[in-house]
Amino acid sequence: MEEDMDGLRHDVRDALRTLRKSPAFMTIADLLGVAALLGAIGCAAARRPADPAPSPGQAGSNDQLAPPRRLSPPTSPAESRRAEFEYRRLHSAAGQFITEPELARDPDAPLIHVLRRHLRGFTNLRDGRVVSEADIPSQLDIYVNGLRSAGLDVRVRDLEGVEYYQASEAPVTYRRAFTAVPVLLLWLKP
Repeated sequence: MEEDMDGLRHDVRDALRTLRKSPAFMTIADLLGVAALLGAIGCAAARRPADPAPSPGQAGSNDQLAPPRRLSPPTSPAESRRAEFEYRRLHSAAGQFITEPELARDPDAPLIHVLRRHLRGFTNLRDGRVVSEADIPSQLDIYVNGLRSAGLDVRVRDLEGVEYYQASEAPVTYRRAFTAVPVLLLWLKP
């Protein structure tokens, strides 16, 4: 190890001597920059490799050194939709979400009642009055499995997830130009 360091120091000195004899004009900053670069290379070469991480069998389930679990890409459209919903639910600062376990608590309730119970601001969408089921399509952009829909003709028992966004916070894919209505995304079970 010490011999390697001596060899690197010797190489750095030779490089600096060569640069000083060069016919091109060099400033002190240029020389220091080259010396720093060569020194960094020498330090990197002298570092010993890090200890390997413990194997998954040795690391406990709560151990921070355990490798991250690898997820396979979605293989069907239903899995892809589910992954899209879960990604936004976990990473989005905007929007409100109703998950499958929450929907399963009252599978026979009318969808409008479930939405009013779980989503802030859903009751009075536009002008503060309580919205009836007939008014929903005119005051809300509704998407079922990513496709635009005309109404709420979906049973709660058939849903695996719900997303609700104010117009300005909706994912770009579901924003319509020149509209300022909230967006409701309904995801059906496969």
